[in-house]
Amino acid sequence: MKLISKERIGSKTIKRHDPPKTPYQRTLQSPHVLLSVKNSLSKQLEHLNPFVLRKAMENKLNRILKPFTKRSLANHPLR
Repeated sequence: MKLISKERIGSKTIKRHDPPKTPYQRTLQSPHVLLSVKNSLSKQLEHLNPFVLRKAMENKLNRILKPFTKRSLANHPLR
């Protein structure tokens, strides 16, 4: 949420925010971004699958954390 305005009335400050948007939505609405970049981002978004992305993230994290979890289980006092 981006702050649109801030108004002070006595001791109170009233802040007005715009509705929340994703970085993708803000990029598409920006006049400073080239149309070719916006089209490229739109095409890229069409091919993304959140479930596949989540699975890929989990696999990569597991590969990174695997040596640490094995070591911590081996040093666990109850084993």
